[in-house]
Amino acid sequence: MAKTTALTQWQQFHAKNPDVNFVWVFFTTYIGTNLVRIVPMPEFKRLLETDQGISVPKVILHVLPYDNVAEGGTLTGSFFLKPDPRCLSPYMDKNKAIVMSSWTDKEKLPMGECARSKVDTLTRLIEQKSNCSILVGFELEF
Repeated sequence: MAKTTALTQWQQFHAKNPDVNFVWVFFTTYIGTNLVRIVPMPEFKRLLETDQGISVPKVILHVLPYDNVAEGGTLTGSFFLKPDPRCLSPYMDKNKAIVMSSWTDKEKLPMGECARSKVDTLTRLIEQKSNCSILVGFELEF
């Protein structure tokens, strides 16, 4: 997503929700655990303006229930959360907003392990080839 588009979407959202002080940036791990990084509004805007992500330790992708690390999981490295302003939504308290994010590497490219990026890529491909618009969602079940 282009930086200007992300900023425009944020500005439109913030104009309708001026009391937002914090943005909860959600991401989901392989085992369906929803995790969040809470970002103050000025910092969230700066992230969009500079096209930066939020650094997260890569080990979080290998954490199992009861905080065990999966065999073969790395304890080093990081990836970045790229908030998706298309899904910005006000939360129950008027000073909070929530947004889902995709995982990117240090070159700002989508990580192959990110289900959200894969679904987005497939959606765009189908739309281009079929010349129609689709809405896709998915659910994790264990």
